[in-house]
Amino acid sequence: MPEQLTIFIEQLFNALSLAGIYVLVAMGLTLVFGLTRIINFAQGEFVTLGAFATMTLAEFNIPVPIALLLSGVGVGLLSEVLDLGVFRRTLSRPINGFIVSLGLIVALEAAYAIRWPGVLYTIPPVLPGVWHLGPLVLVQERVFLVVVAGCSGSSSGLITAAASGPSPRIAAAPRCSGCG
Repeated sequence: MPEQLTIFIEQLFNALSLAGIYVLVAMGLTLVFGLTRIINFAQGEFVTLGAFATMTLAEFNIPVPIALLLSGVGVGLLSEVLDLGVFRRTLSRPINGFIVSLGLIVALEAAYAIRWPGVLYTIPPVLPGVWHLGPLVLVQERVFLVVVAGCSGSSSGLITAAASGPSPRIAAAPRCSGCG
Protein backbone atom coordinates (compact mmCIF):
# COMPACT_ATOMS: atom_id res chain seq x y z
CA MET A 1 0.00 0.00 0.00
CA PRO A 2 1.44 3.40 -0.95
CA GLU A 3 2.49 5.62 1.92
CA GLN A 4 0.09 8.41 0.92
CA LEU A 5 -2.86 5.99 1.02
CA THR A 6 -1.76 4.75 4.44
CA ILE A 7 -1.59 8.31 5.76
CA PHE A 8 -5.00 9.06 4.23
CA ILE A 9 -6.62 6.01 5.89
CA GLU A 10 -5.03 6.83 9.27
CA GLN A 11 -6.25 10.43 9.04
CA LEU A 12 -9.69 9.21 8.02
CA PHE A 13 -9.74 7.03 11.13
CA ASN A 14 -8.62 10.01 13.25
CA ALA A 15 -11.51 12.01 11.78
CA LEU A 16 -13.89 9.16 12.65
CA SER A 17 -12.67 9.17 16.25
CA LEU A 18 -13.16 12.94 16.49
CA ALA A 19 -16.61 12.57 14.95
CA GLY A 20 -17.31 9.90 17.57
CA ILE A 21 -16.61 12.42 20.31
CA TYR A 22 -18.99 14.89 18.66
CA VAL A 23 -21.67 12.18 18.36
CA LEU A 24 -21.41 11.29 22.04
CA VAL A 25 -21.50 14.96 23.12
CA ALA A 26 -24.49 15.68 20.87
CA MET A 27 -26.33 12.62 22.17
CA GLY A 28 -25.67 13.75 25.73
CA LEU A 29 -26.97 17.26 25.09
CA THR A 30 -30.02 15.88 23.29
CA LEU A 31 -30.73 13.42 26.07
CA VAL A 32 -30.49 16.08 28.78
CA PHE A 33 -32.67 18.51 26.83
CA GLY A 34 -35.18 15.82 25.93
CA LEU A 35 -35.61 14.74 29.54
CA THR A 36 -35.45 18.09 31.30
CA ARG A 37 -36.31 20.67 28.63
CA ILE A 38 -33.38 22.69 29.95
CA ILE A 39 -30.66 23.89 27.62
CA ASN A 40 -27.69 22.99 29.82
CA PHE A 41 -24.49 24.20 28.21
CA ALA A 42 -22.63 23.47 31.44
CA GLN A 43 -22.70 19.78 30.54
CA GLY A 44 -19.28 20.12 28.92
CA GLU A 45 -17.93 21.58 32.14
CA PHE A 46 -19.15 18.50 34.00
CA VAL A 47 -17.15 16.37 31.56
CA THR A 48 -14.12 18.56 32.29
CA LEU A 49 -14.73 18.19 36.03
CA GLY A 50 -14.87 14.41 35.55
CA ALA A 51 -11.56 14.49 33.69
CA PHE A 52 -9.87 16.55 36.41
CA ALA A 53 -11.33 14.30 39.12
CA THR A 54 -10.06 11.22 37.27
CA MET A 55 -6.62 12.75 36.94
CA THR A 56 -6.54 13.70 40.63
CA LEU A 57 -7.56 10.18 41.70
CA ALA A 58 -4.95 8.70 39.35
CA GLU A 59 -2.30 10.86 41.06
CA PHE A 60 -3.17 8.98 44.29
CA ASN A 61 -2.29 5.70 42.51
CA ILE A 62 -5.91 4.64 42.02
CA PRO A 63 -6.14 2.60 38.81
CA VAL A 64 -7.54 4.69 35.94
CA PRO A 65 -10.62 2.49 35.27
CA ILE A 66 -11.62 2.75 38.94
CA ALA A 67 -10.85 6.49 38.94
CA LEU A 68 -13.09 6.88 35.87
CA LEU A 69 -15.90 5.05 37.63
CA LEU A 70 -15.53 7.03 40.87
CA SER A 71 -15.33 10.39 39.11
CA GLY A 72 -18.35 9.50 36.95
CA VAL A 73 -20.39 8.67 40.03
CA GLY A 74 -19.18 11.81 41.82
CA VAL A 75 -19.96 14.12 38.89
CA GLY A 76 -23.32 12.39 38.45
CA LEU A 77 -24.19 13.03 42.09
CA LEU A 78 -23.12 16.67 41.79
CA SER A 79 -25.25 17.00 38.65
CA GLU A 80 -28.25 15.56 40.49
CA VAL A 81 -27.77 17.96 43.40
CA LEU A 82 -27.59 20.90 40.98
CA ASP A 83 -30.64 19.62 39.12
CA LEU A 84 -32.70 19.29 42.29
CA GLY A 85 -31.43 22.48 43.90
CA VAL A 86 -31.08 24.86 40.97
CA PHE A 87 -32.34 23.67 37.59
CA ARG A 88 -35.74 22.36 38.73
CA ARG A 89 -36.60 25.86 39.90
CA THR A 90 -36.17 27.12 36.33
CA LEU A 91 -38.48 24.66 34.56
CA SER A 92 -41.30 27.19 34.20
CA ARG A 93 -38.94 29.68 32.52
CA PRO A 94 -36.37 27.81 30.35
CA ILE A 95 -34.37 30.96 29.63
CA ASN A 96 -33.52 31.11 33.34
CA GLY A 97 -32.10 27.57 33.15
CA PHE A 98 -30.02 28.62 30.17
CA ILE A 99 -28.67 31.64 32.08
CA VAL A 100 -27.94 29.48 35.13
CA SER A 101 -25.99 27.04 32.96
CA LEU A 102 -23.92 29.91 31.52
CA GLY A 103 -23.16 31.13 35.05
CA LEU A 104 -22.22 27.61 36.04
CA ILE A 105 -19.73 27.48 33.17
CA VAL A 106 -17.99 30.63 34.43
CA ALA A 107 -17.98 29.41 38.05
CA LEU A 108 -16.60 25.96 37.19
CA GLU A 109 -13.91 27.37 34.89
CA ALA A 110 -12.81 29.73 37.67
CA ALA A 111 -12.66 26.79 40.09
CA TYR A 112 -10.54 24.80 37.62
CA ALA A 113 -8.15 27.72 37.19
CA ILE A 114 -7.69 27.95 40.95
CA ARG A 115 -7.39 24.21 41.68
CA TRP A 116 -5.53 23.11 38.53
CA PRO A 117 -3.50 26.06 37.20
CA GLY A 118 -2.56 26.20 33.51
CA VAL A 119 -0.23 23.26 33.16
CA LEU A 120 -0.56 20.43 30.68
CA TYR A 121 -2.09 17.43 32.47
CA THR A 122 -2.26 13.84 31.28
CA ILE A 123 -3.96 10.67 32.41
CA PRO A 124 -2.39 7.29 31.73
CA PRO A 125 -4.19 5.58 28.84
CA VAL A 126 -6.85 3.04 29.77
CA LEU A 127 -6.12 0.99 26.66
CA PRO A 128 -2.42 1.51 26.01
CA GLY A 129 -0.93 0.37 22.79
CA VAL A 130 -1.52 0.33 19.08
CA TRP A 131 -2.63 -2.21 16.53
CA HIS A 132 -0.58 -2.73 13.41
CA LEU A 133 -2.67 -3.76 10.43
CA GLY A 134 -0.08 -4.04 7.74
CA PRO A 135 1.25 -0.52 7.28
CA LEU A 136 -1.68 1.00 9.23
CA VAL A 137 -1.17 1.97 12.88
CA LEU A 138 -4.37 2.36 14.94
CA VAL A 139 -4.43 3.54 18.56
CA GLN A 140 -6.50 1.11 20.65
CA GLU A 141 -8.29 3.87 22.59
CA ARG A 142 -9.44 5.47 19.34
CA VAL A 143 -10.70 2.15 18.01
CA PHE A 144 -12.68 1.72 21.23
CA LEU A 145 -14.07 5.27 20.90
CA VAL A 146 -15.19 4.69 17.31
CA VAL A 147 -16.87 1.39 18.28
CA VAL A 148 -18.66 2.93 21.31
CA ALA A 149 -19.80 5.99 19.34
CA GLY A 150 -20.94 3.84 16.43
CA CYS A 151 -22.91 1.50 18.69
CA SER A 152 -24.42 4.42 20.63
CA GLY A 153 -25.37 6.32 17.49
CA SER A 154 -26.80 3.20 15.85
CA SER A 155 -28.84 2.23 18.90
CA SER A 156 -30.11 5.80 19.22
CA GLY A 157 -31.15 5.77 15.57
CA LEU A 158 -32.91 2.43 15.97
CA ILE A 159 -34.75 3.62 19.07
CA THR A 160 -35.83 6.81 17.31
CA ALA A 161 -37.04 4.85 14.28
CA ALA A 162 -38.92 2.36 16.47
CA ALA A 163 -40.50 5.13 18.55
CA SER A 164 -41.87 6.89 15.49
CA GLY A 165 -43.54 3.66 14.35
CA PRO A 166 -44.20 2.49 10.82
CA SER A 167 -44.93 5.01 8.13
CA PRO A 168 -48.62 5.43 7.16
CA ARG A 169 -47.96 3.79 3.78
CA ILE A 170 -46.58 0.64 5.44
CA ALA A 171 -49.39 0.55 7.99
CA ALA A 172 -52.03 0.81 5.24
CA ALA A 173 -50.44 -1.84 3.00
CA PRO A 174 -52.20 -5.23 2.75
CA ARG A 175 -50.64 -7.91 4.96
CA CYS A 176 -50.39 -10.56 2.26
CA SER A 177 -49.74 -10.51 -1.47
CA GLY A 178 -53.05 -12.28 -2.29
CA CYS A 179 -55.13 -9.81 -0.26
CA GLY A 180 -57.18 -7.02 -1.91
